[in-house]
Amino acid sequence: MRQASTSMVSLQKQYGYYFMWTVSNLLFPVFVFPYIARFLEPQGLGEAQFALQFSRYFMLVASLGIPIYGVRELAKANENMEERNNLCAALLRLQLITAFATSIVYIVVISFFELQVASTKLLWVAGVQVFLSWTSIEWLLVGLEAFRAIALRTLILRLGASVAMFLCIHNPSDAIWYVLIVVVSFVGGNALLWIHLYQVNMKLSLIKGRIATHLKPILILGLTQLCIIMYTVFDTVWVGLLSTAIAVGFYTTALKLSKIGIAFVTSLGNMLIPRTARSLNQSDTQNIHLHYSFLFVADLAVPMSVGLFLLAPECILLFSGTAYMPAIAAMKILAILPISIGLSNLFGMQILAVAGKDMALLISVFWGLVIHLVLALICIPINAHIGAAWAMLGAELAVLTATMVFVRKQFAIQFPWIQLLYNAFIALTFIPIIWVVREMQLPNWAVLFLSVLLCTFIYGGLQYWLFKQSTLCFAFQQLLTKQTASV
Repeated sequence: MRQASTSMVSLQKQYGYYFMWTVSNLLFPVFVFPYIARFLEPQGLGEAQFALQFSRYFMLVASLGIPIYGVRELAKANENMEERNNLCAALLRLQLITAFATSIVYIVVISFFELQVASTKLLWVAGVQVFLSWTSIEWLLVGLEAFRAIALRTLILRLGASVAMFLCIHNPSDAIWYVLIVVVSFVGGNALLWIHLYQVNMKLSLIKGRIATHLKPILILGLTQLCIIMYTVFDTVWVGLLSTAIAVGFYTTALKLSKIGIAFVTSLGNMLIPRTARSLNQSDTQNIHLHYSFLFVADLAVPMSVGLFLLAPECILLFSGTAYMPAIAAMKILAILPISIGLSNLFGMQILAVAGKDMALLISVFWGLVIHLVLALICIPINAHIGAAWAMLGAELAVLTATMVFVRKQFAIQFPWIQLLYNAFIALTFIPIIWVVREMQLPNWAVLFLSVLLCTFIYGGLQYWLFKQSTLCFAFQQLLTKQTASV
């Protein structure tokens, strides 16, 4: 009994820290992005975002499939200290090798190829992230479920970066400061995680462990990561190459606002990945984690998507200003991303990747990449940022469809799909609510705030009335009950 109670408290604390991590990642762009967008303007923001995304592309290539594989295998190793240490040593050594090779390629590209969207200076500063990508060990702490260290690290860095941006950025020419602050935050965050490992007396060696043992699954996951990069990170680069820096500014604005709450949607499932991996490794057929992760996604993503679509004008005006009005149409197209990404994350990362179905995941994201490339090449030259939005939406829907088909074929897991329909009907009440609020002729910020407040209240109230309690709360309560009962 005491053990079960301790497990419940432990899981509650873990989600509390993960939630803190998620909230800090959400609040940072909410409070800082409007300031950055206004002072850098579309041109400066587009140049800075291009440089950061271009370097991030190389960083993700350098990471190969190590983060996904590392979390999965650490969960399987569980309390086997020798196996865990050998795994970490091999993956860290491989990470160092790939970072070195990728850095050389990055230097060659920015030195010998002229990228007109961003200055060479911005690309060199952003490139520091590529050179030091081997220091990124967030996957290690996620695998160990050290969410407290990750959350506190993120909170400290977000606060520091926010203050620095308000102090240093005042006009479009300060794009270099924006990139520099992001880079310093990345390096500082990694340093704090290494300090944490030293404080808990975890000794990491680069000598132990054989890389060859892990190479095949990592290469498959690396290819998967590369495909994902091509349409989730390189999408901004495509806009810059096929259109203009201003279009990059419009597109990134719409994309950031559309994705702003996705971290909440995927938070519970991502936090439970190590536990899900252990359950699947032990042939647990109940899949209680996955069932309630689905409910969590359904209850959050549907109203979020409807709200983003209806309130796109208010969001753009409040967070970016009148100069970004052309981004409204792109944001409405991208409003469905919380649903598509939330579900594809569940089927892809929480089921296929965790269960070791790496080829199925690779095929799924490759299909998304093909769709994105075709739509990008057709739509971006014609419709710039709006064409990029259609390309992104097409890619995400393709990945969702493919992962869902693979899961249905390979797993006997039943999901409550009807919940999506129920939530969609409830969310339709947002239309008259927002119309009434707009007719009140309030300031833009008041329209957004009051609309969100009323829609949240009505949505929660109707869920309680129709289902007797919020399925969101029910899912988490039941998850804790089932988790502790199995201990």
